[in-house]
Parts: sequence; C-alpha cells; structure tokens
Amino acid sequence: MTEYRFCRESNGTEEWVTTPIERWCWVATYTDGSRLCQFDPETSLFHRFNEIQQDKLASFSMVSSEGKTPFILHWKPGRKLIHYYYNYKLDIGLPTYREYRLYCFGYEEKGHKVIIVIMPDDGVIITDRPDSIRVT
Repeated sequence: MTEYRFCRESNGTEEWVTTPIERWCWVATYTDGSRLCQFDPETSLFHRFNEIQQDKLASFSMVSSEGKTPFILHWKPGRKLIHYYYNYKLDIGLPTYREYRLYCFGYEEKGHKVIIVIMPDDGVIITDRPDSIRVT
C-alpha cells in the first residue's frame, strides 16, 4: 500500500507525516482542466480539503482506490463544497466490535445542504440529514 505524506504544523514547527490512502478519495477538477487530488499519485502528497479553490471548481469527484465507478458533482458557482468522514463504532468493548467509515460530500446552497454518503458497502444515500443515518 502506498503511503502519502503531508506537512503538519504544531507549536511553530513543521513535521512530515505519512498517511495511507483512503478507500474513497476526492478529486477537484477546475474550469481550466487542471486537477487537485486528495492523494496525488505523481508526488505522493496528501492534499487537504481547504486547498481546493472553490471559485474555480468545475466538478468534485469521489474516486475509489479500488477502481469502482466514481461519484461526480458537476459544480455550480455560489455553492459551498462539503466533505468529511463519519466514523462509526459498533459494539465497543465486545468481541463483535467493528468500525466503519462513511464518506460524506456535497454542497450547501442558499442555506440548504445536500449530502451524499458513501456507505461501507459502497451504496449511496443522498440526504440533508446525515446524522440520521444508521449503520448496523
């Protein structure tokens, strides 16, 4: 598995940290055709979400590191891009303990949010209330 690196600042000092690739990664495509990948395969750098220039965005995609069909949001100016992870932990302290990561992305427009959630089985839920989703 390839590890990606990023520079973390703490107490005025910088340190390089490595992180493994996610199962689903974002790719920002700009109106000029250039792209910013969360995990850049050419440089092995990890890019942070706040590096995305939303005013130049043409589309935002979630791409599978396992080669599955990507999910693509075609961008409309005036939207605010949203992306985060929701980590689910079930049966804490029991032999049946398990963890799941939900990949959440979407946008806010005129006070209304649309969130697309990629579930552990790669199914998709579209909602304005991601906190109501339950993994069993």
